[in-house]
Amino acid sequence: MPVREAILRRLGAVLNGGGLEALERMSARDLKTLMLHVLGRRMDATTPLEALRAHERLAALRWAPIDARRLREIEAHAFDAASAFEAIALPPLVPLGATRALGGVSPDHVLATARGVEVLAPLAHAFPDVRFAFEVGRLEGLGYYTGPCLKVSARVGEARFPLADGGVLDWTARLLNDDKEIFVTSGTGLDIVARARPR
Repeated sequence: MPVREAILRRLGAVLNGGGLEALERMSARDLKTLMLHVLGRRMDATTPLEALRAHERLAALRWAPIDARRLREIEAHAFDAASAFEAIALPPLVPLGATRALGGVSPDHVLATARGVEVLAPLAHAFPDVRFAFEVGRLEGLGYYTGPCLKVSARVGEARFPLADGGVLDWTARLLNDDKEIFVTSGTGLDIVARARPR
């Protein structure tokens, strides 16, 4: 990436050439301590107005446009539909590098923290009103899913809403070093469901 490379060259010059390599060689503990120190100094210098402007500028910091009660209602329907499965509340964080090691996701697309963590014919019979089809030209998820994948969309009028996505991953096989392990995952965007079917 030209922009990143230009910034790194500039930083390398500021740090007298070997500074970046020294940072890369630091232990995770020392690097975390350094980053927390620098971020703490910046936090001390942040004004309430600057914090408000950052909140307005960064999409990841904005609240959901859907009423929270509506989302809870849809969540309840989703849990009822999956009552045969165990419900697990996952933390929003994973060890730093996990998304890269398991999913091949670029660090540019991961929200990382300074503390070393990172913030898927019988059917046609069962659901006669639903259209099922194979999309052999699908490009989404290539390099992420390692086997068959799925997408669930709904059409409301002329608009089409992608509601859920999922597929086969090799995460558990790699974590357990067992090729017999098969991991199929899926996820639903409940806020999209709420927008697709308002009250």
